[in-house]
Amino acid sequence: MSKTLKNIVAPICCLLVPYVVNAQKPFVEGTIQYSVKLSAGAAVQRSGTYLITVKGKQIKKEFRLEDLDNTILINGDEAAYSLKASQGKKYAIQLDAKELMNRSARYADFKVNDETANGLVAGLSTQKAKVAYKDGSTADILYSKDWKPADAHLFEHFPAINGLPLDFTYQAENGALIHFHAEKVEMSPVENAVFRLPKDYRIISNAEYQQLSKQ
Repeated sequence: MSKTLKNIVAPICCLLVPYVVNAQKPFVEGTIQYSVKLSAGAAVQRSGTYLITVKGKQIKKEFRLEDLDNTILINGDEAAYSLKASQGKKYAIQLDAKELMNRSARYADFKVNDETANGLVAGLSTQKAKVAYKDGSTADILYSKDWKPADAHLFEHFPAINGLPLDFTYQAENGALIHFHAEKVEMSPVENAVFRLPKDYRIISNAEYQQLSKQ
């Protein structure tokens, strides 16, 4: 390579390096583990965990509190199940996968107003921001720009967010406040078996489960 060409190429390569190193990565396979704190008035405080496992279009969400255990299995747009135990029996309640994903529609088209950098959470650099929704409500959030969910519906309250939510709080339908804080983010291979329905769970429709719950 001639000296002149080297002088042209070298500066270009130097300019490209930061973009390659800092390129945002899609979170397509791995796990995100959160600690959870639920507050429903001064007298009710509960803690637990929330584990999200992803492999392409396959998603498993495990939400566990001291007295609550709920697991959602989603296989793309094809099938979704809620795993619940009731009166000593285990049920895989059939859900409409598209309807489940459409729950995030009310939170769509939100705006993220970045404020300041905020150190590390789960080993990732974070950005402090305020999320503003169409209905006028807001939410404070810490998120990482290093990663981006490959599935736009992975986070119901932040659909299609351009980053990975690591610390946030939202209000449940019953008024309780639920705070999530990421403890571990791991991009690693996941076995397909993780997303299979357990053999000891009976598959029933949501209508059947509602009827059983009344008995």
